[in-house]
Amino acid sequence: MPKIIEGSQGKLATVGLSNSSEKIKVINVIGNSLVKSIKGRSSYLLSTSVESGSTVTETVLSKITSASISNLDEAGLSSADIGTASSELVGTIVGSLGSAGLTSTELGGALDKITAGAVGSLDQITGFSVSSLGDAIDNITSGATAALGDIDVTGFSSDNLSSMIEKVTAGATGALGDITMTGYSSDNLSSMVEKVTAGATGALGKIVMTGYDASDLSGMMKKITSGATGALGRISMEGYSSDDLSSMVEKVAAGATGALGKITMTGYSSDNLTSMVEQLSAGATGALGSISMSGYDINDLSEMLGKIQTGSTGGLANITMDGYSSDNVSHLITKIKTGGSGALGDISMEGYDHDNSSTLSTLTNAFSTTAYEGTYNSVCPSNKQQKYTVVFSGTNLKEITKDYNEDGCSTREGEHVSYSTFVLGDNVTVTKNSDNSSVSAQKITKTKTKHTYMVMKADDIISLNSASACGFSDWVVNVAKDVSSVLNQSGCSTSDAIGTVDKTVILMIGSNLWMGDNDNGSKDSDNFYSRLKDTGLDKE
Repeated sequence: MPKIIEGSQGKLATVGLSNSSEKIKVINVIGNSLVKSIKGRSSYLLSTSVESGSTVTETVLSKITSASISNLDEAGLSSADIGTASSELVGTIVGSLGSAGLTSTELGGALDKITAGAVGSLDQITGFSVSSLGDAIDNITSGATAALGDIDVTGFSSDNLSSMIEKVTAGATGALGDITMTGYSSDNLSSMVEKVTAGATGALGKIVMTGYDASDLSGMMKKITSGATGALGRISMEGYSSDDLSSMVEKVAAGATGALGKITMTGYSSDNLTSMVEQLSAGATGALGSISMSGYDINDLSEMLGKIQTGSTGGLANITMDGYSSDNVSHLITKIKTGGSGALGDISMEGYDHDNSSTLSTLTNAFSTTAYEGTYNSVCPSNKQQKYTVVFSGTNLKEITKDYNEDGCSTREGEHVSYSTFVLGDNVTVTKNSDNSSVSAQKITKTKTKHTYMVMKADDIISLNSASACGFSDWVVNVAKDVSSVLNQSGCSTSDAIGTVDKTVILMIGSNLWMGDNDNGSKDSDNFYSRLKDTGLDKE
């Protein structure tokens, strides 16, 4: 079959076809015909011709794909045409599988070998350079994904699409080490695997199949990253080792996340992004145990988990779609973490026991931070005597009020620290008090756990101790006292009591922290603030 393809595609350069589009159409016809021709003929292939780890049918389909891709230049196509040609060709071969006599149980293996054959043969195209490689890989997984809905095989339905997309990305990823060309090395692998997941993700809206709709997308995302992540150990290439896995899984997540805005489908909007990022994070996390590679073990998990978060979060900046702003991603970052931590139980590898509380606690710490992690400070106007600092650390919150004894805040007088734990909730549409525009913020429920006060002015010590302020007569400068149990008593601080629950909303706009407008007091039916104001706190 490779010889048939080589000869027939080679003639296309001289038969007078008017343009590249016409040549690509003929190439697709050739590919479709060859795929159809294998129906009922697998028994005629010698067992010695079968590739290791493949069935007879998988071997033939891999050969058809790789020969067709590697001879695209022989058809007179330029490097600029390779992306479109490879996408359409792979799509044709995938869509023709029903005509090849395959059963539904054979489809997954076939898809794996088809995308592997396509990616692995790109280096055989004369004049094709590394600079064009990434786009071609994107086109290959995109073409294979879009064609899944064209498969007509008994027993194959939309319920099987997620397992098929997993094979698409697994095959393409595993074949990245098969490419040998000038300028291509293990240094290129991370950018290539990013294209693998980006291509498959962006084409999800092109699948047309009964029973498939926008509600299936999050499940598809999980399998896109799962397939690529699990196949990272299949890559064999000089210079590539387990030390590179963390950067690879980072790009798996980044590619999938960044392409979410390319999906066009009825019922899909920016409102779906929370479930999409949650599941793509879960898919990559759960597949970490599927990587089989020398030097990779349980001790690498924490770093890998961190890189999945980094890649997914970084990919948010590449999303472009109506209703989405990269300045408002805190709720998405939270979902990325939720997806990863929720999938820890899906990891299966030697030495890992997800029922072991110590092990689970160690790995869960990788997800303990939130999108708001960090320290935020206010400035002190010339007519004020207070400055504020808020510190988010994991699921703990410190709200610090710094008292000064004159306007402009030059000499410290005292410091209140209110401690709380918090739980983040769903995103909700609220109104900004600055311009009455609608934005999406995130619900946050705070529960106060502690309150301290520290005297910072020596002249105040004698009077405080004399009055037994807050019940204490041993106040010392610059030493904080826990006044939790005596708040709001005579002679002590006025503040929310311990155990007070505050339902508010939160949003990062640039480096500015916005929270519920307690001056207005407007709340929704669940008692969360429905208006948002700039707190005046900026992240360090």
